[in-house]
Amino acid sequence: MHNEVEVKVESISFANSEQWPRLLLYQAALRGDWKDAETALRSDDSAGSLKITERGDTPLHMAAATKQTVFVRKLVEYLNEGDLELKNDFGNTAFSFAAVSGVVEIAEVMYEKNNNLPTIRDSDNMSPIEMAAWMGNKEMVEYLYKITPRRDFKAWELMKIIVATINGEMFGMYGNYDFGQDDNVLGKAPPKIAQER
Repeated sequence: MHNEVEVKVESISFANSEQWPRLLLYQAALRGDWKDAETALRSDDSAGSLKITERGDTPLHMAAATKQTVFVRKLVEYLNEGDLELKNDFGNTAFSFAAVSGVVEIAEVMYEKNNNLPTIRDSDNMSPIEMAAWMGNKEMVEYLYKITPRRDFKAWELMKIIVATINGEMFGMYGNYDFGQDDNVLGKAPPKIAQER
């Protein structure tokens, strides 16, 4: 399993100086340069939620994908709760990128600001926990397992998550994940009798 995120570095050209915050934010997010990001954010209040790539990624998407933890923490403080739910052209939130990156601290920072993030699916109806499982990010799956509300998942979606954890050799790693229907959150411990088998 791979837990790396591929980031396509795009060339960006802007016709006028009004669009320079996008370029500055794009470069700042890739480098984790908060000083440049602050400059762009001060010049345009909406700059933090601008789509800055051809794929429709925001600065938060780029920073999460490139594992810029400090930058993400500062940008999340600046953004409002709804900005964290913005999707790129493929239906991915920055939280999904964090799940794929495997950097739990980035996911924690975003979740503290918006508890709805673990339930937002991409355009293929894949949840962040399923993405993390397919990428083999065991620590991320463990974290997402604790915070993901099961009530928002259909039975077939839970089965996809189970298959992904089996494929990633994670099923049973922390005791069998309890995907039963009695609890509202995935993170409930399995019954003791099941652990003894």
